[in-house]
Amino acid sequence: MLDQEIVHNVLEDKIGFTQVKEWVKSYCLCKAGERKTEQLKFLTNKETILTLLSQTNELKKVLEDEEAFPRHDYFDVEIFLNKLRLSGAFLESKEFHDLRAFLRTVSRIKQFIEVREREEMPSLKRLIEDVVIDFRLIRDIDKIITVEGNIRDDASFELYEIRKELQEESIRLRKETDRLLKAFIREGYTDADLLPTIRNGRTVIPVYAEHKRQVRGFIHDESATGQTAFIEPAQILEYNNNIKDLQHKESREVIRILIALSDEMREHLPELLQAYEFLGDIDLIRAKAKWSIACQAIQPTIIDHPVMEWKQARHPLLERSLKEQNKPLVPINFYLSEKDRILILSGPNAGGKSICLKTAGLLQYCLQTGLLVPVNNGSKFGLFSRILLDIGDQQSLENDLSTYSSHLKNLKHFIDVADDKSLVLIDEFGGGTEPRSGSAIAESVLKVLNNKKVLGVITTHFDNLKKLGSEEKGFINGAMLFNLDTLNPLFQLEWGKPGSSFALEIAQNIGLPSYVLEEARTLLGEGWQQYDKLLRDLEKQHAEVRSRRAMLAQLNKQSDALKKDLQTRLSELDLKRRVVLNEAKEKAKGILSNASGVLNELQLIKNSNQPVDKENLKVTKSSISGQLLELVPEEIVTHQEPLVPEKGPVEIGSYVKFRDQEAYGKVIAIKGKDIEILIGDLKSVVKSERLLKISKKDYERQVGKETKTYHTGASSVMLQRTQTFNPKLDLRGMRGEEAMSIFTHWIDDSLLLGFKEVVVVHGKGNGILRTLIREYLADIKQVKGVEDDHADRGGAGATVIKF
Repeated sequence: MLDQEIVHNVLEDKIGFTQVKEWVKSYCLCKAGERKTEQLKFLTNKETILTLLSQTNELKKVLEDEEAFPRHDYFDVEIFLNKLRLSGAFLESKEFHDLRAFLRTVSRIKQFIEVREREEMPSLKRLIEDVVIDFRLIRDIDKIITVEGNIRDDASFELYEIRKELQEESIRLRKETDRLLKAFIREGYTDADLLPTIRNGRTVIPVYAEHKRQVRGFIHDESATGQTAFIEPAQILEYNNNIKDLQHKESREVIRILIALSDEMREHLPELLQAYEFLGDIDLIRAKAKWSIACQAIQPTIIDHPVMEWKQARHPLLERSLKEQNKPLVPINFYLSEKDRILILSGPNAGGKSICLKTAGLLQYCLQTGLLVPVNNGSKFGLFSRILLDIGDQQSLENDLSTYSSHLKNLKHFIDVADDKSLVLIDEFGGGTEPRSGSAIAESVLKVLNNKKVLGVITTHFDNLKKLGSEEKGFINGAMLFNLDTLNPLFQLEWGKPGSSFALEIAQNIGLPSYVLEEARTLLGEGWQQYDKLLRDLEKQHAEVRSRRAMLAQLNKQSDALKKDLQTRLSELDLKRRVVLNEAKEKAKGILSNASGVLNELQLIKNSNQPVDKENLKVTKSSISGQLLELVPEEIVTHQEPLVPEKGPVEIGSYVKFRDQEAYGKVIAIKGKDIEILIGDLKSVVKSERLLKISKKDYERQVGKETKTYHTGASSVMLQRTQTFNPKLDLRGMRGEEAMSIFTHWIDDSLLLGFKEVVVVHGKGNGILRTLIREYLADIKQVKGVEDDHADRGGAGATVIKF
């Protein structure tokens, strides 16, 4: 029995899964994720495989929607946790800093999943059920460790007192040192440009070597030239001693604090280890999701029994390589089932037979390790108990085995272990030895494997194996197509017919002498030539059918496009007709209503007993005429034509709509992902992902509607936004990427709503967020100026923005 681990390693190398693992690993953010990627293994349990696929698919949807899934501070804390296993060992302050960041990351990931609906992330919700984060641990680390990873002054009362005394003693030392330095300068013992420095942890004053005997004290060092001596004067000896003593006290107190904090963490070691494993799992799931997006992989339907119904299957490694060369990949369809279990694949050399076989092996292996697979929707995958592979040169120098002997040893193993849940992949079956005996052995082995009900893909050039595909149940032929005009492979798999090797045609195309080829045809015999000619004629007929099918598909496509265009035009005409009728009815109602008013006024004048003032009557008529002329009824449209997004990238001059609100504009400038648009008389800079490209017709229709009915559409949305908008944004406690995402949207709304001044609170910290915000504002033309807020309202921890 072959060693299973070695078999799997060889299999993974041969089909390309080792490279896939490296690709997935490139998306990992921590060592735990990389380690788990290396540990991916072939699984057979359906529930386990479905869980892994669902976890990846759920997170893939999140990443595709560009949601801010936590991806920072995936710290590798395994070495810290292992240190905590040792009694008496303690973590350094920087290690506590990383441990705290790790705990916050796990907490944010857990919270991100918890707030989702269960039907949105059922598998990931089950994954976090056992993950426990005690927020008291984060709080206790915060009490001891600063954001920079140092010990806080108030970590303990003793440390506070020590550092306070140390600071006071340092001030006294500095004052005495400054006094002595001035005296030495006056005496000419040292230069005014020289300053006190540190040697051996003690403050010293540089003195000219010729004057070193005039200064009482200890010489700690001298310059490389020997012209300067570094002396600790006797006057500051006691200060230095006191500082040294206080520094030792500080170190002992710091160690005591770190030991106490480490002991507290040690009590929660099981939960911390579980959280670390969880972070590794999430990192692997995230990496698999990123890989799935890169190669457009999906979660297919999983069937209990072995089956391969794959639509447009793509070899991910080959597709990536061809993309780099700007070449297309030809997808492959697979249809292996209980009826047609073994595909006998034939065709010319370098026509894609081996790639087809490797695609079958790699995608099945990927699926059964929990990876999504690059196929189209509607694909169905069965599950196999094992994959048996015989491919390439497997010559063994150690065991004195030839290549063919190695193949025979593999075939013996296949016969011994294969069953109805096995997937068998054999490349160039029957080759490597004398053709008659090699093809006979291959045929015999295939019949045995067929009786065992295996599924498989076999590549060959032997006619007796092609005959099996046509006559025996359980087998089906397949051909890699060849362009007979150019003698180039098409890399397309056609099911149900054998393929020719086109050996003589390729030899002729290469330039082999014609008399050699004629001799070869004579040696092959009349029967073989007729058989091969039949295959080639069949290929020509199939090529013609494919060409006609492609032409028919193109005509159908054009017909559908014309039909759709006609329907659209009819809908537009119907809409215009109804709008015109509606307008006419409303205008008629208005005219009748105003005419009734005119008649009433005239009747009042007529019935009045008072004498008629002709001048007043003239004014009244003029007023009534004016009312009639001013009759402009509000436009009423009972049907609103839906907006149809325009295809293609957003460019200068494009018309756009905000995705998240009813506002429309025209693009006037583009800088990277920042788009400057004109909304009425207002200019605004927004991110490209917030905009939807629309046609000029839709833009003019929407803008025209807004000017006529202010109380509808964007105007009411803008009014609501103005009422709810807060001109003061608080970003404290957020990470840079999360904070900047919120900040950029807030700035867009500030400009859109016409605010002249707003305030963002970012905190002081190490100033990173403040720098990011000000660098972003520097590129916005509408920003008039930025400045720190008043000291009473945050000072440098807040930025005032004026537009």
